[in-house]
Amino acid sequence: MVEEKNEPLEKTDQVKEKISFTSRLWSVVAYMWVFTFVPYFLKRRNEFVRFHAKQGVVLFIAEIIFIFISAIPIIGQIIGILGLIFCTFLSIKGIFTGLKGKKWVLPWLGRYTEKLKD
Repeated sequence: MVEEKNEPLEKTDQVKEKISFTSRLWSVVAYMWVFTFVPYFLKRRNEFVRFHAKQGVVLFIAEIIFIFISAIPIIGQIIGILGLIFCTFLSIKGIFTGLKGKKWVLPWLGRYTEKLKD
């Protein structure tokens, strides 16, 4: 016979929050250049989407800055292109993280998301 053990369940400090598929899709839109403003203004009450939308806005601003920097001959073009490649990488990482239903703070740019108003 199989012996049953009545052991208490372990409590974990981490509460796994279930993120809806719709929220995940909105988080993807948040990293798509100018479309970042759609979830930023339409989904303000959803904390998960708002987190990703704020990061998308900061990435959008960084991309605009790198576009202007790339107008400077030679060194500006190099810095601008490298910056845009870096922003593209961060956007792709943010998209995959949002699809998984997780939060990920952008390196170097994440601190600016806290300065955006809700």
